[in-house]
Amino acid sequence: MSSSAQVTAAIIIGIGTLLYLLYRFLLPKPIPGIPYDEASIHRLLGDVPDLVAWQNVHQEPWGCMVKKFKDLDSPIIQIFGRVGGNPWVVIADAREANDIMTRRSADFDRSRFFGELVNAIMPRFHTKLMTNDEWRAHRALLKDTMSPAFLNSTSGPGLHEAFSQVMELWRAKMALANDHPIDVEQDIMYANLDALWAAAFGKTAGAVETQFKNVAEISPGPDGVFRTPNAEIPFEAKAVPILAESMAITAKSPLGGLHHKFAILFYPSLRAAMKAKETLLRRQINDAAQRIRSSDGAVQSATDFIISSEMRAAEKEGRPADIHSPVIYDELYGYLMAGHDTGATISDWGVNFLMRNPKVQDTLRSSIQTAFPNYPPDEAPTAKAIATTSLPYLDAFIEEALRLGQVAGVHVRETIRDTQILGHMVPAGTNVFMFLIGQSIQLPPIDVPYTLRSKTSQDSYSQFPDLNPQDIMEFKPERWLNDDGTYNPNAGPSLSFGTGLRGCFGKKLGLLELRMFFFLLVWNFEVLSPIGEQGPLSRKQRLGLKPRTTYVRFRDLRK
Repeated sequence: MSSSAQVTAAIIIGIGTLLYLLYRFLLPKPIPGIPYDEASIHRLLGDVPDLVAWQNVHQEPWGCMVKKFKDLDSPIIQIFGRVGGNPWVVIADAREANDIMTRRSADFDRSRFFGELVNAIMPRFHTKLMTNDEWRAHRALLKDTMSPAFLNSTSGPGLHEAFSQVMELWRAKMALANDHPIDVEQDIMYANLDALWAAAFGKTAGAVETQFKNVAEISPGPDGVFRTPNAEIPFEAKAVPILAESMAITAKSPLGGLHHKFAILFYPSLRAAMKAKETLLRRQINDAAQRIRSSDGAVQSATDFIISSEMRAAEKEGRPADIHSPVIYDELYGYLMAGHDTGATISDWGVNFLMRNPKVQDTLRSSIQTAFPNYPPDEAPTAKAIATTSLPYLDAFIEEALRLGQVAGVHVRETIRDTQILGHMVPAGTNVFMFLIGQSIQLPPIDVPYTLRSKTSQDSYSQFPDLNPQDIMEFKPERWLNDDGTYNPNAGPSLSFGTGLRGCFGKKLGLLELRMFFFLLVWNFEVLSPIGEQGPLSRKQRLGLKPRTTYVRFRDLRK
């Protein structure tokens, strides 16, 4: 062999060796002792092919995880979701999830994985920050907007107006559909967008009102469901769901947040949406500042509140008010974006649960009619009355819809030091996914020996009972009621909004949003299922986990 041939062969062998070593380096490295799918550690993509295959068939990936828990017969497993990355630890045990979020702040903090989801859109939004003084300062900006007084007097009327409008839209559509089912998913999204817009800025975006323009064009599709062409809404409003849905890029792409940042910079639709975001916030903040300077300072929205607070603080400290700070922009947009999508998704689930459980619907309607007797047919209780009246069955219905609907599918925390979960050592820097749609919350639990639980979990064992495995898959609001009929949020694991220090900041607003929507829905209509046999209630993955369809027939109760 010539010397040049020898050199070429050596180079080829060297490159091949380096590629093989790189391949071995990038293969998944499991955490010792925690169960995993054996096939996944022999693939560069780990569990990703399984999740993608499930997504392609079922329109969501989470059922694949439920299957892995079952196949491995363990409430704690590890998943390999990023090439060359650390494994993700996933648990399907509500009691341990509650303990991690509530009592183990020395071991866990907000996950940087979650921060990647919002970083390209709202890099200063408090939900992406680790728990520190910066996070506390950001969260304090809107803290009082979650007080009962603010919610009932300021946010509530806007929610009431938005949801009352969508009831009238459905009356108009129902009159033309002749008892055929109508597709209400987009209407629900617009109504929730209007509701949060009103809470944030003092009046709705006009998204629902715009849809009246096309009602006369309602027509049946091949499936017999009547649909209306969507009327174009203002782009500033349309930008909110565009940007919200773009966060799925981070979750799905092997490049994670880097791919999302690239998309925000170079995809025309996302660049336009980001520009609309900045224009909207600048105008709304300027309008709020002008109102506050020219009037008695009455607060009409969350924007008014945060700008008024900044102006008072600046005056007290002898400095110019920084009303256009990036922090204020991101906190306000986060308030708007997070609330509209979660509210719309749970509203979709709740409508489906009402259709499929007519006895529950009858009980719910009877309970609110008992609380509000003798109202004229064309009149509904006020926002304040709905917000402040004791309605335990409605609260129980919402809790059960949250349990079986589950917008996010998981909560995520990150270990900040080596720790143990269910008897297994988990190293610092590990993302821990706490599953919400599978075993122990929606399906019978996988047995966990008491001695494997953390000490804090053992000490708090009596905080709430385990759900009854015999009826855990049933929609049963009564499980959240005491014997005397009062609402008991501790009757089972209540984790939809998270819990503990890093639980959802907007939980109170979200619950008011749902209370207002479902009250007005069952007050105005009997919610009927499409004619014919119903199949199983399946999911689809969008930003959150939605029911695959929301086709409804209505019977008007307020004529």
